[in-house]
Amino acid sequence: MIAALVACIATLAAVPPDPDAARAAAQQSAERDLVTQLVPAPLGADARRAMAAALGLGTTEAEAVTLLDARYQAAIERRHHDAERAVRARIASSHRLAPATGALEPQPGPELVAVLRESAAWRATLASADAEWVQGLADQRRSVGPEGPSMVLVRRAAERDGMPASDPLADVRLPELIDVAGLEPAPRRAIEEAMEPVLARVAAAIAARRRTVDAAEVERAALLESWGPSWRLTADLPLAAEREAALGRIDARVRAAEAPLAAANREATSTLLRMLPSAAADRVRDRVDRLLWPWLGESERSLDAAAHDAAAASPAAVAEVIEAARADLRTRLEPTRREAARRAERIDAAAEALGDGAAPHEAAAVLALLEAESSLEDVLARRRRTMREAAERMRRAAAGEARATELIEERIAALEAAARMAAWRQSGFDARREELRTAAPGAPADGSAPPAPAAP
Repeated sequence: MIAALVACIATLAAVPPDPDAARAAAQQSAERDLVTQLVPAPLGADARRAMAAALGLGTTEAEAVTLLDARYQAAIERRHHDAERAVRARIASSHRLAPATGALEPQPGPELVAVLRESAAWRATLASADAEWVQGLADQRRSVGPEGPSMVLVRRAAERDGMPASDPLADVRLPELIDVAGLEPAPRRAIEEAMEPVLARVAAAIAARRRTVDAAEVERAALLESWGPSWRLTADLPLAAEREAALGRIDARVRAAEAPLAAANREATSTLLRMLPSAAADRVRDRVDRLLWPWLGESERSLDAAAHDAAAASPAAVAEVIEAARADLRTRLEPTRREAARRAERIDAAAEALGDGAAPHEAAAVLALLEAESSLEDVLARRRRTMREAAERMRRAAAGEARATELIEERIAALEAAARMAAWRQSGFDARREELRTAAPGAPADGSAPPAPAAP
């Protein structure tokens, strides 16, 4: 009897969870996250106190800060409540949970338009209140604090309006770069103070990009609402093409919104590098290179991680040799790290020039890009050879240590695969150059324009 009861309980315990309940829980969680994203929270009391302290306001300015605090809350508290409530009421109709990803996907229609308009209006209200709050604090300053108003605004704009970008330069975070510089408080503050106008432009660019994207998304949703559901099923080809072109223009506007932020970040980064001592500038430059071209150092990072794990899996004597090879590798790769980044920068410049108006088959522009890409491959090949030599040294040291040997040999195989891919790319660059010469036999080998014919 007891055995049967235990078996029954075990059977009940083994019943799988209700899929409807699991889906409902996932939906609620996703909706909460999306509402938070669409209706970002205003500054909390702790954040406001931290901002005041960062700007150097203390007990002397306490009364003025209290008045500013009350004004900020009065401007946004009720509006935030109303916006959050309006979006929550519509979110289940404006978005649908995708079973494959667990993400909420927008559903065209009037509710999506209403949600996006509410979100955009709230963000505008919040951005204005945040700016007034920071400016009000700045006006009360009697001494210099740890941060300036523009740096405070950059941090807040990134928190409130930041979003992923396809251009890595638009993803650069200035406060992080200044942290990487590793300056003492006094010189750091002096640099930030000198960069106030530049930082203000970065903060404005972050907010402006968000406004542009919000407006574009509202426009897209309004168009889709006006066209009605399933419009592609009945639209003739000219109408479908016209509507797809309209959506494409909106997509292009969203992509183009990254450019002013990327430009502001470029200006701020260049300004920062000019002001920093050489060692600090090198640290920042290295971080920027990793942000802009992370793939340049993938092989190096993978080998370094494998060497670390191989050393940890080996006896002390073997680990010592591996660690020595690891340190030596870093030193030997250092001279080519910046060189690789400079050549990657040349590729970006050549690609930008080609995209800014050069004809697709203009020999000079295309050859400049091919030469830049080939030049980078040369540097990366030298780096791979250096890594291969270090890896072989590690493998010899790890002989007899199965796990360490396996880790290092895996990286050697990866370097060999990377070399094969590089050879394929170089072969392609050579083939493209030959195709250009064949297509335009009179063109100079360096891609410059042929001489103009003599006047009659």
